[in-house]
Amino acid sequence: MLLSTSKIFKGFSSLSGIEVLIIYSWVSGAKVLAHKLNDSLKGAAICKVAALEELENLHEMVESSNLVISVGGDGTILRVIRLTVDCKVPVVGVNMGRIGYLTEQSTESALERVKEYIAGHGRVEKRTMIEVAIAPRLEEFNDQNWEYALNEAVIGRGQVARLTFVEAYIDGNLFANYAADSVIVATATGSTGYALSAGGPVLYPESKSLILKPVAPQLATDAAVVLHPGCQIDLKVRPDENAVVTLDGFIDIIVPSGSFVRIRESSKQALFLKSRISHQFAPVLTDRLSSAKFISSND
Repeated sequence: MLLSTSKIFKGFSSLSGIEVLIIYSWVSGAKVLAHKLNDSLKGAAICKVAALEELENLHEMVESSNLVISVGGDGTILRVIRLTVDCKVPVVGVNMGRIGYLTEQSTESALERVKEYIAGHGRVEKRTMIEVAIAPRLEEFNDQNWEYALNEAVIGRGQVARLTFVEAYIDGNLFANYAADSVIVATATGSTGYALSAGGPVLYPESKSLILKPVAPQLATDAAVVLHPGCQIDLKVRPDENAVVTLDGFIDIIVPSGSFVRIRESSKQALFLKSRISHQFAPVLTDRLSSAKFISSND
């Protein structure tokens, strides 16, 4: 679903009333570019600049902003989204990472294009997120604390070369028994992340479908399954082993032996600010894949 930027930047009689927060990562050159963006937007918006390592202390700043600019890679955006999603603030990503599937602008185009967004020449794209909870029994999920992710939830042993034994249920029905390195549940946004590396399909970004994909399964098919929107996935860990569920590659939660991990579509949605002319997804995907470069994974 697309929204006009006028719905985000509402209530301002002049462009100078728009508040923008620029968050830069530890990637080389990100801080310099963040301050160049700040300088280029003077007179067009009220800007503040902050480092990614300050993220835990930026909630009030995000809440008062109309737009957050993320300067880094996909890892930076995944962290920033955890703050912006509750405040319903859109994010525009400037790619200084390795591939940058989630980013909108390159370092070369950012200084000019961001000005156009501030002037209202853009659209807001909504992305599906998932919510995840852990419970010892299926009937105890109602009172659980739910975590959420934009890309994926991955359940595994948390140790190298150890199989994870998982029973997978879809909408309450047993679907498969996996003995695998891990099992991935990915969103459409996450379909270009770990799930793609594991051989999964790529979904169009605004699809509400989820992907279920085992990684290196033993004596079983490694085929991914594209699940219907609104489905509920329960993954049961074997009674004699613990596991770990990892959200978006950086949040680890211990799963006690015999417990269930429930994954479903969240009511939260990530908002991304995009150019007004919708890009063709396939050419953009091809460009990202062909231009991948090595950068630290903590982008």
